[in-house]
Amino acid sequence: MIEMQMEKQADGKTILHLSGELTINNVRPLYERVCEGLKAPEELTVHIGKVDAIDCTFLQVLCTAHRAYTAKGKSFCVKLDDCGIIGKAGWSGIAPGKKCAKGLFGTCFLIQEGE
Repeated sequence: MIEMQMEKQADGKTILHLSGELTINNVRPLYERVCEGLKAPEELTVHIGKVDAIDCTFLQVLCTAHRAYTAKGKSFCVKLDDCGIIGKAGWSGIAPGKKCAKGLFGTCFLIQEGE
């Protein structure tokens, strides 16, 4: 099960809090929340708390969201309680910064969080 809570702050920023099973079984509600966040004024921060399970589908949704937000000139950030869970994303087949222009220019969230 995935736990999600959308927090809209007074300064116009939005934080999406996630924890639990970040897997293909829970992609639909995650995708819907990320799309909802695109309606926010300028910034979405995804805060990832305690993770019970994670797979590459979840990482792909985050990568796609990052591209969509930056294409609209908005900020997309990922904050992790446990940097190791995504900082070691190589197991997923997603090589941070290798195939995407966001990585080439140092804005890939996988690279930023893994530093």
